[in-house]
Amino acid sequence: MKLRVLGKVFVCILGATSTLLFSHLSYSKEQNDLLDTSHQQEIVNQFQHALESNYVIEEQINKIKNSLTSWQANSKSKAISKEEFMESFNQSLQKFANDKHLRLEYAPSKDEIKIANSEHDFSSEDESFMWHSQNLGFKKVERLPFNIGLIKIDAFAPAKYAAPLVASSFNFIQNTDALILDLRNNFGGYEYTAPLLASYLLDKETHLFSMFDRKLNKLEERWSHKNIEGARYSTDKPVYILIDRNTFSAGETFAYTLKHLNRVTLVGETTAGASNAGTEFRINKDFVAFIPTKKMINPITKSNFEGKGVIPDELASSDSALNTAQKLYLISLLKKEKDDKKPQPVDIKK
Repeated sequence: MKLRVLGKVFVCILGATSTLLFSHLSYSKEQNDLLDTSHQQEIVNQFQHALESNYVIEEQINKIKNSLTSWQANSKSKAISKEEFMESFNQSLQKFANDKHLRLEYAPSKDEIKIANSEHDFSSEDESFMWHSQNLGFKKVERLPFNIGLIKIDAFAPAKYAAPLVASSFNFIQNTDALILDLRNNFGGYEYTAPLLASYLLDKETHLFSMFDRKLNKLEERWSHKNIEGARYSTDKPVYILIDRNTFSAGETFAYTLKHLNRVTLVGETTAGASNAGTEFRINKDFVAFIPTKKMINPITKSNFEGKGVIPDELASSDSALNTAQKLYLISLLKKEKDDKKPQPVDIKK
């Protein structure tokens, strides 16, 4: 997972399955420097090399490489800005690959041409500052009418930093009768935080998902935690997860996993559909390639949601999802009350 502040361009790559959030406020003069055709070709070649060496969907590599070669050959033979080149490259790449994590990023650096990647910690002071300035992705915890708990999470910070906030959130809502986890606009996060959060909703150690790592040629299992810091939420209580088209990557993984364990009800819109996890590879002093190196496999479906998204149990617009979840809970209460008032069958044999 990476998050960088590039002058006034904020690039967030958060990934469990890592994700991108762009706030294009302005561009530095350096970014608007022109790339001539030879430099454009060099970047395409370097991206193709990184793709061939690292991309987890190996059967797609040649198709994507050939498509990029054709795109470059058909591009206008003129110098263009780095920003314009990056945007055109990524638009074309998505047509070929349909993988929302796969992309070229403008990230000028005078450092050695490599970027360290850590799933468990921030990679820089800038990244740490940005996460803490956003309260590590935790936006809201409250108790709604009818004793419903609400936790709003916009991103999954590294598990060791998120753990105290997860624990305090669940301690706060432990006496509620139902829970709503709001993952609308959740733009992803660190892979190991999804199992941590899931642990609070399960009563035993559970195999949640696996990640196939191309480099290691190995399937790594992710399980819920046996020991957690806060109060588990009773499995007798209903849990609703709000999702929308902007729920991305790790947020999707969490929702997809709990859905297929039949632990939650998903309410909202079909999500973005970005399940692959990746890292950055510097290809020159100006650009890095973000390339998925792992793919998620659910032990129940034997598949994932890449390119398809996570489908809600109850369709609702993003704006109305919270109200819809509350209505679903109230309807369940009314049904339970009616069932409790029904006359019980009498055993006439007595």
